[in-house]
Amino acid sequence: MVEYPPNEIVDMILVLGESQNNYRGAARLYTERYPDRRHPDDRAIRRLTQRVRGGCMVRQRRRHAYDVNDNRVVTTLAIIHLDPHISARRVEKEIGIPRNTFLRIMKKSIAGSEMADYPPNEIVDMILVLGERQNNYRGAARLYAERYPDRRHPDDRAIRRLTQ
Repeated sequence: MVEYPPNEIVDMILVLGESQNNYRGAARLYTERYPDRRHPDDRAIRRLTQRVRGGCMVRQRRRHAYDVNDNRVVTTLAIIHLDPHISARRVEKEIGIPRNTFLRIMKKSIAGSEMADYPPNEIVDMILVLGERQNNYRGAARLYAERYPDRRHPDDRAIRRLTQ
């Protein structure tokens, strides 16, 4: 679907009013009046006017919220664990996760969280330990401390923040 800026949508609605709510006539008149713009057909003008009547001048894009237990998140973190210098294009080519999805997951999972000071391999290990303990955060923190004595030991609240 083509995204039109609000000023063009307003112009389409004004032209629709001039053509007595005739969508085909409005499309023809809009094409004549604004030759340097994109030319919507009657269905596009109808869809845009219905959207504006519903209260949305600008189309709302839905973003997918990735939780830590999503397969793509775990795969992304595991890939970073195995090769910290891997490129997003290589991930897209070899694994099949789209490049922008990979980058968005990396940005939200690591950089945007309170776990930003943990390297990706430790985050992957925390998630795996949490899965072994069936989401028992305190048990996961204890097992993580036993299994990796040379690392910093997160408490159960830190692991809970990671998975939310």
